[in-house]
Amino acid sequence: NARSDEVFVQNPFRDDADDIVYRTGDIGMIRDDGALVVTGRLDDQVQILGVRVEPGEVAAHLQAHPGVRTAAVIARQRDGNVPYLVAFVVPESAPVEGDELRRFLADRLIGPMIPNRFVPVAELPMTVNGKVDTAALAALGADSEAPEPPISLQERIAALPPEQRATLMARLLATGDEPS
Repeated sequence: NARSDEVFVQNPFRDDADDIVYRTGDIGMIRDDGALVVTGRLDDQVQILGVRVEPGEVAAHLQAHPGVRTAAVIARQRDGNVPYLVAFVVPESAPVEGDELRRFLADRLIGPMIPNRFVPVAELPMTVNGKVDTAALAALGADSEAPEPPISLQERIAALPPEQRATLMARLLATGDEPS
């Protein structure tokens, strides 16, 4: 199909037509020593608790709520580079409570895709090209009175360096105790 033809392509670094690679959406470079370094993404995708989340998909689900005129979702990071989602919501008329939106999304999305914060706004800031201005949204979210969400146990474990996470998991499996 056409989508497969877009993502499965001939390796541009070899002349072998049978050498097929997958376009992941990651941006990177090959260092002089041959190591591949990933430097970013082509889209807005972010990984939260091991789940790849597309903020635009979350915004589309939010916009299905009858009290939401439009919405935009961005990823933010708290201490330790732990990502979380912030939703900016333009209501149809009266503001919609974050708990109501959280319940609405819980019927449609898995946990890591549900924003931690919901910021009501009169309108979404737009660029001169007519796209949502995510930099302006980030500034709006920083000025919001909504408190930063608490860090869950899962998020604290996910933020640990791999060696510490492995040690913790080994201890848990050996003792059956839960971390404090």
